[in-house]
Amino acid sequence: MPQYGEVRVDFITYTTGVGAGEDNVTVAVSGLVNSPTFSGNVIIGSGTVSGDLTVSGNINANTINTTGEVNIGGNTTITGSLTVTGDTTLSGGLTVTGDANFNRDVYIGSGLTVTGATTLLSGLNVSGDTTISGILTVTGNTNVSGALNVTGNISGNADGGVYGSGYWKVPAGTTAERPAVGTELSGMIRYNETQQRYEGYGEDGWDILGGGATGSGTDRVFILNETGVTSSYTLTGYNAVSAGAITIEDTIIVTIEDTFGWSIV
Repeated sequence: MPQYGEVRVDFITYTTGVGAGEDNVTVAVSGLVNSPTFSGNVIIGSGTVSGDLTVSGNINANTINTTGEVNIGGNTTITGSLTVTGDTTLSGGLTVTGDANFNRDVYIGSGLTVTGATTLLSGLNVSGDTTISGILTVTGNTNVSGALNVTGNISGNADGGVYGSGYWKVPAGTTAERPAVGTELSGMIRYNETQQRYEGYGEDGWDILGGGATGSGTDRVFILNETGVTSSYTLTGYNAVSAGAITIEDTIIVTIEDTFGWSIV
C-alpha cells in the first residue's frame, strides 16, 4: 500500500505571476492554518479553522467550522453547515443551505438567507432582508433593517417564543414613547408603562386591550360580561362590577376578601 512521509516547512515562497521579474511572496505556514488571511476569493470544500478567518473577497464553501472570529469582505455562500464560536462580521450577504450556529455576535452588511435552523447565542444585526426556513433562536437582541421572514418557529429570549411555554415580550414604554403619529400602527400592541396596561392601535388611536367598551361603527358603549360563574373565584386586590342577572352554579364558590366589593347591576 502507498506510504506517506512527513514534510516540515515553516514558510512557503511563491511567485506572484508568470512573467520575468515577477516578485516572490513568502508566507508562514502557521498563518495558513491557525489564523488564515485571504485577500481574494476563497473556495473551501470542507474545512476547520482553529484561528480567525479573514477574507477580503467572496467565500464559497461546503462546511466551515471555526473556533475564532470570521471577517469576510464579500458575499458568503455555504452549501453545508456553518459553525462560528467567535464574532462574525460580513460586509456582504450570507447564504447557508444547512444549519447556521453562531456563539457570538453576528454583523451582516447585506441579506441573510438560511435554509436550515439558525441558532445565535448572542445578538444578530442584519442591514438587509433576512429569510430563515428553519427555527430561529436568538439569545441576544435582533436588529434587522429589512424584512424578517421565518417559516419555522421563532424562539425569543430565555424560554419564550411564539410557540413557547414561557413568555413573548412585547415592546414596552411610557405614553410619551408611543410611536409618532402618521406611522403605520394599525394592529400594533405594546405595554404602556405610564398607565400600567397593555394597549393596541386601531382606527380611533391607542386604546386598552381587552375588556374595553364596544359597539357599532365608532361607538364605544357596551361593556360585555358573561352571565354565569362556572368555576370558583376569589376576588382580591380589586373591586368588581358585573351586569346581572348572574348565575353561580352549584358547588361553585365566589370569595370576596375583606375591603373589596362586587357590584351586580
